[in-house]
Amino acid sequence: MLIRIADRYILFEAIDTRSPPMVHLAWDDRLSAFRALRWLGPGALQPARTTAGLNHPNVVTVHEFGEHEGKAYVVVELLAGGSLSQRIADGGPLPPKVASKVADHVLRGLSAGHAQGMVHGGLQPSRVLLEIDGTAKVTDFGATRTLLDASIFASPEQRVSPSGVGPAADLYAVGKLLATMLLGPLPSDLGASEDDDTATETVLTDVDAGLAQVIRKATAFRPENRYESADQMRAALAEAREALSADPARPPLVLDSRRSRARQWRKDRSQLLARRPEEVRRPPSALERALSLAAVVVLPSGLGCFGLAVIISLVLALTRCLQ
Repeated sequence: MLIRIADRYILFEAIDTRSPPMVHLAWDDRLSAFRALRWLGPGALQPARTTAGLNHPNVVTVHEFGEHEGKAYVVVELLAGGSLSQRIADGGPLPPKVASKVADHVLRGLSAGHAQGMVHGGLQPSRVLLEIDGTAKVTDFGATRTLLDASIFASPEQRVSPSGVGPAADLYAVGKLLATMLLGPLPSDLGASEDDDTATETVLTDVDAGLAQVIRKATAFRPENRYESADQMRAALAEAREALSADPARPPLVLDSRRSRARQWRKDRSQLLARRPEEVRRPPSALERALSLAAVVVLPSGLGCFGLAVIISLVLALTRCLQ
């Protein structure tokens, strides 16, 4: 049974069920476009409201948010490349140059938010979404209170007090994000104390020296020892990337399975729309109702074209009066 949301969005199959919140493929009946609709947990509408206020190529576009039968949801642009967490789970660590490019895109998005006084506060791989062309976009600004499932990306000051953190907490998360892209999942207690430098150095042993230096500074225990801004971290990351040799042969950022899936979505659009039951189809317009009524009344009576025109005019006039 297909569901219609806000008299506009028609839900099809779930496209991400591995971790909450569940994401559905949705058809925007008003603008004739596919979207992604995510069901949200209690208190999670605030990140949607915050992100909706940002317009940047590296921030996911929010089209609408609200509640349906007591459940909160947000409708965002459909990014067929999936999330960064899905990519790491399916394809393993990323090549250094690709990872640094993704981190650069994330920092661009964060910089736009910081410039407007917004702190993300809940950055993690599942909140970085990918375009088919490899563009990375940040979602869920203001997600500080929903960070419980991602303690490895929470800065030391966030672990003490989730509220009141600044941009430095986001840069800490980007450092952990970069390390995760290069190495895969990190130890959950990494960086939990000020005396954890030895453990960090051990983890970064196989990471390029320039990228390792960026990660170390971004993930410094004290906020004042990290980069001063997202743009400063971007500059350091660009310098480290310039010194990198060619990437080894590894799976691309957007896997072939994702590309095939995106092509299939486009190919199957007509079949998807044909599956809509009558109760979720677009209501007929006034003209369509008039023509239907005229066909029922005029054709059996043989009144001809003149009679058809008269009845259509009468029905349209009556419709305008009732609006």
